[in-house]
Amino acid sequence: MDLRRLRDDCRKRLETLDIDVPDPFDAQLLCRNISRSRGRDLRLMPLAEGLPAGMPCGMWVATETADWVWYDASTSPAHQRHIIAHELAHVLCDHSGGMDALLAGQFSPDLAPSTIERMLGRTSYDDVQELEAETLASLLTAPAGPAEPELPGRVLSRLHASLTEPARRSGRRS
Repeated sequence: MDLRRLRDDCRKRLETLDIDVPDPFDAQLLCRNISRSRGRDLRLMPLAEGLPAGMPCGMWVATETADWVWYDASTSPAHQRHIIAHELAHVLCDHSGGMDALLAGQFSPDLAPSTIERMLGRTSYDDVQELEAETLASLLTAPAGPAEPELPGRVLSRLHASLTEPARRSGRRS
């Protein structure tokens, strides 16, 4: 697959959509904009424990009246942002999927498996739909810029000390 062409096609798709992409990226606001544009409810569903082993870290389920996006809430904010953007890209591309609808019932008592029309979760990076969703997700989140490093305070303190102590010992200013 020609990845440059895919990126150009995704840019064109984004330009033709009737939605405002928040800058910086804001998942809740983007969901409201997509919901308004599609005339359907779109719900973000965080999973504190993540999805079960062997499952993707995000999933889109479409019913007759609503879209549901589950994402792993136990991962970093930057990863959550990308998971959500990836699943929203599936929504915006109107992709079709073949995951087992019975799985969705495990995550929400409000969602009856019999109401599910479509269900997608990342299964491989070779699939054209997955490549398109990854590319569009990158474009959706690009205005947000690179994520801030997520290091524990103790690590940052030790790093800062190791960089500034040699300068203090030699009498140089940092």
